[in-house]
Amino acid sequence: MMSHEGRWPNSSEGSTSTIKSLDPREPSELALWTASQLAYRIKNRPNTPVRRSFTELTPGINSGLKVPPLAQLIRGGRGGSVRLRLLLALLWIAAAPPYEVRMPARAWAQLLDLPDPAGKGARRVADATRWLQQRSLIEVVPNEGGSNTLRILNEAGNEQPYEPPGAAYQRLRDDPAAAGKHLYVRLPSTLWTYGWMAVLSPAAIAMLIILYVQLGRSGTAGTSGAVWISPSYAKESFKLSDETRARGLRELEVAGLVTVQRRELDASNVLAERRFRNVYRIEPQRFERKAFVPADNGPVDRSSRQVEGERGARRIEPAHKAE
Repeated sequence: MMSHEGRWPNSSEGSTSTIKSLDPREPSELALWTASQLAYRIKNRPNTPVRRSFTELTPGINSGLKVPPLAQLIRGGRGGSVRLRLLLALLWIAAAPPYEVRMPARAWAQLLDLPDPAGKGARRVADATRWLQQRSLIEVVPNEGGSNTLRILNEAGNEQPYEPPGAAYQRLRDDPAAAGKHLYVRLPSTLWTYGWMAVLSPAAIAMLIILYVQLGRSGTAGTSGAVWISPSYAKESFKLSDETRARGLRELEVAGLVTVQRRELDASNVLAERRFRNVYRIEPQRFERKAFVPADNGPVDRSSRQVEGERGARRIEPAHKAE
């Protein structure tokens, strides 16, 4: 099996041309076992809250940045996969004050399914830890003779101490403008316990988070509705390239985590030239199966999928608080 870090070929959104085949990917038993042990340790916490400001620049929160944290994490080649997943793992595990985790780099490498977890894998975790510390996303507390303690900071990248977004929202609920800075979504913990975080590329993980943000739904309660992504809005708000967005969405579709429908822009005007867009629907029930990303051998058959009326799709606009 190919590791989760295999290179994906270039592809364009909605393309029907055959693209280069990739080997299938699935998590190792060691990665699944490590995730199950951590889930037990945090009492099977059902989800990971993630602020919307992690994905896009938000006035009053991180508007001083040129690029939002999510885009920063996955830029710069191979290391982006480890950086992104390490931070998301910390947000998942560090559920209570003081929001920190002490665990050997080898164990982090096992969770992330890195090759040679006690050697090269541990060194890659150390590199990612330094990167996150330098960008004020975590603090590192040395422990003499033992593993470092990793303490998370606000995932918006504003160098502030961490407070769970739900708690911050409730604390500020009498001030809607202040509370609105802590809008968030919940990523289901099954992404870890069934091995999806071990096999998905950083582009796919990024686009899954963005779809959740834009739907404004809870990942644990199921997802209804569909969303279409305006390329200009996405490029400006999330600072991800067209290639990264298309590659991530394609991988999610091939893995069965997202279904894609082709929808006509204006079916009522019979005289106008027909134009179509892709709309995306998250399939949360798929997260509750052992992760498997099949070989991508070309176009996915969408002919049997029911296309809803235009009202079923949601354009990317400011997301709502997750319920």
